[in-house]
Amino acid sequence: MKNAAVRSRSALPRLLFTLALLFPGSLPGCGSPEDIDCSQVFTGAVCGADGLTYKNDCYAVQAGIAFFLEGACPFLPCSGAVCGNNGRTYPSDCFAELSGVTVYMTGACPLSPCSAGPVCGQDGKTYASDCFAELSGVTVYQNGACP
Repeated sequence: MKNAAVRSRSALPRLLFTLALLFPGSLPGCGSPEDIDCSQVFTGAVCGADGLTYKNDCYAVQAGIAFFLEGACPFLPCSGAVCGNNGRTYPSDCFAELSGVTVYMTGACPLSPCSAGPVCGQDGKTYASDCFAELSGVTVYQNGACP
């Protein structure tokens, strides 16, 4: 039980630090991210949306990276932005896959919402959504998978 209390106390500074980084000036006396000595932050490596590994989230934020995941980046080269089959745009294929999305297309997702299910394109191929059909150049399709 004593260890649980120690973990709870150590989580508060991490939460305050993260809030100060993400919302500069939101906490009194915290200053801006550029004012923080990142060498004194011991949160572990993060993978930035730019595909680079940063020593910690502090260095990533100071580099202007707003989106990152815990852990080092994969060693495979990452692509540019991709549209996941869930309708979300990811900074790269690496981020899509780290988020559990393995079906995606190159480029940002369209601004309009995608259909919830598959569509059958005029080319006879089934697409995960109308957005995927349109990203592939197919503008005529019907709801449902192709026969």
